[in-house]
Amino acid sequence: MLVRLCLGVLVALPAFALASTGQAIRVQQPSPGHYELTATFDGSTDVETAQRLLAPEAARRCGKQPYSLGHYTFSTSAPAAPGNSEATPQITIVQQVICGASGSADPIRPQQNDDWHPGPADQEIIRKRSLAYLEAKDRGDFKSALAMVAEPTRGMMAHSQWQDARRAFNAAAGPVSSREVIAISWYDHPPGAPPGWYATADYTATYASAAFYCGYLAWMRQPDGSFAMIREDEGKLTPSQAATIPPDRMAAVRAQLGCKR
Repeated sequence: MLVRLCLGVLVALPAFALASTGQAIRVQQPSPGHYELTATFDGSTDVETAQRLLAPEAARRCGKQPYSLGHYTFSTSAPAAPGNSEATPQITIVQQVICGASGSADPIRPQQNDDWHPGPADQEIIRKRSLAYLEAKDRGDFKSALAMVAEPTRGMMAHSQWQDARRAFNAAAGPVSSREVIAISWYDHPPGAPPGWYATADYTATYASAAFYCGYLAWMRQPDGSFAMIREDEGKLTPSQAATIPPDRMAAVRAQLGCKR
């Protein structure tokens, strides 16, 4: 099974109510008007599909109040090879719901209203910061990695389950052979997001053991001019998983995990 993990914040998503799927949804209420919905859905690894399937429960919990879908985390699994009848695509999502809110539920601080635009020096800052974050994760230094993350996202990544899973991957994969940021893109106030500048850094890393990981990091420019990581989307393959995949299928598997190359 291929595993993909995303931690981050929601930028914009319309709330569509779909028919009940019969899946059990675990509901917690951290505070009045704030719910956390957790569910696993079979047959899909699509985040928006999972969020739409949670919409009826969100509407039921908030009653007559409008609601917004806020921060979320998810993990997905899918067959590593076609025709594997024993493996079903699956997604597990933890979704925050805010009752009585409108627009974005993202509490990240607003940006300064200035005429700043990214230049070559900022491109290099994002590249170095992304590599430093990945290197910290690779050596199991989660304290250093989390120090680069914005507060709302940091809370999702501080739990021991995420850190334990990363330690297990590091132990199985062994030393990193290469680690590279392959593309950086900039966005000025994308739709549905708090005003400001954002950068995404696509990355990949390989191991002598044939393991690899790939994905992207999203960074948001802070009022002081620094950058904080607000989202991570990563797919990875352990050595044992890589050993089961024919060489002519590897490119397709990398694409399935979201690798840019």
